[in-house]
Amino acid sequence: MLKKMKVLLTLFFVIISVVSFGEMKINDDGILVGESSEDWEEFFGDDYYKTGNICTVIGTTIMQMSYNKDGKGDKLSNPDNDVKAMLNDINEALDEMGEKNPKKGKNYLYESYYVKNCKKLTEADYKLANSKTFRDTFKKMFSTYGK
Repeated sequence: MLKKMKVLLTLFFVIISVVSFGEMKINDDGILVGESSEDWEEFFGDDYYKTGNICTVIGTTIMQMSYNKDGKGDKLSNPDNDVKAMLNDINEALDEMGEKNPKKGKNYLYESYYVKNCKKLTEADYKLANSKTFRDTFKKMFSTYGK
């Protein structure tokens, strides 16, 4: 389990390093970027002592998948297959931690975990993210699992 978490945190920092190079704002490609991991942790509501960086890992992975679906993915280094592999790794780690998803099963543990433990995004957050797919994905997650 510790190895999986190290892999997830490494993936998180790879995503952050690819996406981040300024304060939280939309860059010229229409992609949200942040200056530090703390910016992303605040955006996704991570409480290190409660969740580590799992909220941020899940959130940034969904964000990258959303940008790929919106046609902005060519501006990022991770193609959709890599993003799906990251979600699979997240699911495996959450499964090892004992996470359960009563509505959709094992392949969507990241969704139920995020809703239970992380920040419910606001309209201002969705506007800042600049992705209809991102907004729709998170709204669907919260309507499915409540909160």
